[in-house]
Amino acid sequence: MNISFQVYDEKGVSEYVQSLKKIEKNISYPLENGTESFRISHGKAYTTFFTNQGYKTRFLIIKDSLKVIGGCVGVWKNITISKQTNKLLYIADLKLKKNYRGKGIIKKSLLYLFIRWPFIKSFQGWDLIYFCAMQRDEIGVDQTFRGIHLGKLANPIAQFFIFMVDPKFLINHNFSSLKYKPEKHINLSQKQKKNVLWNDGIKDIILRKNDQKIQLGHLNPEIFINLNENRFGAAIKEVKEKKGSFACFAIDIKEQEKLDWLKKMGLQTKTKCKIFSFNPFFIRSIKSNMFYISTGEI
Repeated sequence: MNISFQVYDEKGVSEYVQSLKKIEKNISYPLENGTESFRISHGKAYTTFFTNQGYKTRFLIIKDSLKVIGGCVGVWKNITISKQTNKLLYIADLKLKKNYRGKGIIKKSLLYLFIRWPFIKSFQGWDLIYFCAMQRDEIGVDQTFRGIHLGKLANPIAQFFIFMVDPKFLINHNFSSLKYKPEKHINLSQKQKKNVLWNDGIKDIILRKNDQKIQLGHLNPEIFINLNENRFGAAIKEVKEKKGSFACFAIDIKEQEKLDWLKKMGLQTKTKCKIFSFNPFFIRSIKSNMFYISTGEI
């Protein structure tokens, strides 16, 4: 193997988009704790899903000689935490061809980025790094970090249950009992302003069992921070009006009262996602915060 790494902006990565699409078509992600699975399609442009989330993006391309075998994306975001604006770096879309896994390539890619970070300006400008990992039987990508691995420096800070619900069910219930505003909370999707985020043609979720696209309306997490019933109702109505769509949202497992209420309404899910962070300079502990995230950014 002749493994190499290179970082590009959204324009520079364009020549590798077709190769990345071929790789992602063969990668499966768990639903309902692994009883079902899906694949992802980032659409024609590929980069739009990521550039929509923050103010800067960079794409790591991994090659074996001249052949693209994987990559990942970094998205820089401005996120307010405790009334202070912080720069968070979201690491997303880590992918590697199956026959290259288990050979230490991800470990080498992290080392490549880490040793260049102090010297390359475009790698800098963040207070905290985080990434999301879908779980299968409580196991995610973090379990692949073996031996001396920079990935082990990341710590779990939150876990979510991911709900995909028929909007007809939601529109018939009074959700006023979910009105709750925690003293400390962090919304990782602050750039999202609309009630519902639609990723059609930007990031499509496609079921493996029948190759059908799941039409998802991702509810703005701000709706759940301090439940605005009018805004919630408008969001559910919007999803309902788009035929065959599901309302998708994430609930922090620390919000047990909210989860218990949903369970009483017959709403349960086995689909989970963990968030990990690496924050060498971020002194304040954030693990005790209630976290919110748009499922349209995971």
